[in-house]
This record gives sequence, C-alpha cells and structure tokens, in this order.
Amino acid sequence: MSGRPRLSRILLGGVLLVGLFFGLTALRTKLGGPEAALPTHGTVADFALQSQTGGRVTRDDLFGHVWIADFIFTRCAGPCPRMTADLARIAGDLTAFPDLRLVSFSVDPEHDTPAVLAEYAAGYSADPERWYFLTGEKAAVFRLATESFRMGAADGENAEDPVLHSTRFVLVDRKGQIRGYYDSSDPGQLSALSRDAATLHGVPARAAQAPLTSGTR
Repeated sequence: MSGRPRLSRILLGGVLLVGLFFGLTALRTKLGGPEAALPTHGTVADFALQSQTGGRVTRDDLFGHVWIADFIFTRCAGPCPRMTADLARIAGDLTAFPDLRLVSFSVDPEHDTPAVLAEYAAGYSADPERWYFLTGEKAAVFRLATESFRMGAADGENAEDPVLHSTRFVLVDRKGQIRGYYDSSDPGQLSALSRDAATLHGVPARAAQAPLTSGTR
C-alpha cells in the first residue's frame, strides 16, 4: 500500500514536468515568434563559391533569406536527380515566399563547372535568381559539408560512385543558423520541411500546411 502514494507522486511529477516543458515552449514561441519553436544546430560558416551563372555567391548574400541547402553532383546516378526534383516541388509549394532561396552545393566541382551546372539547372526549370547551384574548390566544399553542415562528403572508391555525400536537406534561417535536417527519401519529412520553412517566414506551425505535392516513392 505504501508504494501507491509514491507512484502517484512520481506520476504527478512527470505530468508537471511535461506541462512545464510545453508551457515554456509556448512562451518561447510567443516571445520569439513561431520560428522560436524550431531548434538551432549551429551557424553556417562563411563561403565564397561560383553559381551556375558564373557569379560569386557568399554566405552573406543569403543573410536575410530563409534557405534550403543540399549537396549533389550532376553526374550522380543515384539519389541526386530525385533530390533536385523534390527540391523543385518544394519551391513550387512555397511560392508564397518569394524571398526563399535554394542552394545546391556540388560535391563534384572538378566536373561541375558553372556551364555544366547551368545545363543541369535548366533541366529542372530552376530560376537562377532564386536557386543557386554552386561550385568551387573541392576541399572548400567538402569542408563546408563536413565541418559546417556536419554532413558526410568524401571521394568514392570507383567510377560508378565518384563521390559519397549526405542526401539530407538542410533548413537555414535568415541569420545563417541551421534550423533542421530532413531525410530527402521520406515524404513525411519533406512535408515537414515545407511547413518549417513557412514557419521561419512567420507562419505559425498549425497554419503552415504547405503539403508536398509529390507522391510517395
């Protein structure tokens, strides 16, 4: 019998802790806006790379914009075409936010010159004013992927897989802070990416219902 009061106190304490957590989350959101509810995973380091137009793009050029990043390469025979197509659909879902930017870093920069990237981007009707395909020194791109975005990038072991890289999408806020990672092969996480991007534009999570229009794979 003596164990029941103790169990009740433990359960009550758990309920109070859960209530406190959600209360603090709600307060943080109220004070900092809807975006305050999203976690922060560090800040993107400075970079200076070439876009598909041949222009120079730096991290500072993206300050003030919410952006979505990924790492791909044009001769990828695996997930890259799917990733790029999905990112194009996400951009279509978020046309209400014209200041949103997309940034695709090439992990095969020796092959992916601005001209090659321009041809690749055209195949997905990518607007060069909104979607940057970036190339530069391989060491700089790999360092950006592994040290700043904390994702994998390495040389492959054969011609069929010349580069190994992460297939996640990354959401970055207007201050260059990483606010989320999303599995590009999971339709549910792609929808979450659309909602979270809308949240960073000041749309409350419940209202940010921009569903991904692509089907399941």
